[in-house]
Amino acid sequence: MKKLLLFIGLLFFLSFQPVSASFGGGIYDDANAQPEGLGGTDSRCIGSTANEVSGVGFQVRAMREGEDNLGTIISNSYSVATYTGQSDYTVIMNLPYPPPDPANAWQCACNANPLDSYQCVYTNQDPDTSGSLNFFVKRANVQNNAWWQVFGGSVFSRYNIQSLIPVNFNNSPGYCNTTPGCLPALIGTDTADDIDSPGFAFTLNGTIYTHETGTSFIHDPDQRSNAIQGFAAGTNLPTEDYNFFAKKMLQDAVVLPSSQKPTPTSQPAIYSHAGNLTIGTASMARRMTLQERHPHVHRRFDRLHDRGAGGVLRDDRRLRPGREPLREDRHGRHRHD
Repeated sequence: MKKLLLFIGLLFFLSFQPVSASFGGGIYDDANAQPEGLGGTDSRCIGSTANEVSGVGFQVRAMREGEDNLGTIISNSYSVATYTGQSDYTVIMNLPYPPPDPANAWQCACNANPLDSYQCVYTNQDPDTSGSLNFFVKRANVQNNAWWQVFGGSVFSRYNIQSLIPVNFNNSPGYCNTTPGCLPALIGTDTADDIDSPGFAFTLNGTIYTHETGTSFIHDPDQRSNAIQGFAAGTNLPTEDYNFFAKKMLQDAVVLPSSQKPTPTSQPAIYSHAGNLTIGTASMARRMTLQERHPHVHRRFDRLHDRGAGGVLRDDRRLRPGREPLREDRHGRHRHD
């Protein structure tokens, strides 16, 4: 019984860790705000604090390994508590997406996530550092008619997926309503029009946005027999970097014993080397034979040799590309036509 009480007490202690520190600051409108110093998301942004921005619809978080803290926003001020005073926190401000007013949307003006302009990012931050950790935003008109779609595949994104399918915008017919052949969907069938060939939309930390009303236009109902408008959020996707493609290649690759030019094969070939590697022209260049360069000269040379004409070609000009084949006249002399 004592062990059980001790265990419950330990769980209670771990579940209610005391707050150690916090981040706080304001949200301001300044399109010219810049990170201080050498720049980068490790640097705090500096800008004008004259124009305060109401954080309605905004969200702030402070994260490090094993810890994810959601903050609070009142008017233009925010605060987010942390359990440690470590200096490796990532502090992010998520702006409203999809924007309620696309013609006047808020986007990050400083330290924007390069893959998501609706997310402002600070990395390697210390909550005990003095001064406010301010966020700076700007207005942007993101209302446009650009859209895209794929056929016979899936769509993957680490953040947001946006393609506003042009159908019934603002209670008026869109392009797909008035244009024959326009498919009102993000993903269509393959070139063979196979049923269920349209894939799905996958995102890790984003939103899938296919119409201004919030209606889903991922699929055309006539092109799938099941899982219509299916998608997956919070999906951890592989990073398609060097290691990703190297691993796929190694599944079928032939390992080369040296850096010499490989023998032609239907399989990919790979050579691995540790340390410095010198690649010389002698080992990599492909040497062409006389017959490969000038097949008509080589064939004619063989014929001359077989007929006892000596087979000696002393004039190098006869080997130039584009020259006509050598022929014998009635006196046994060689000439070009």
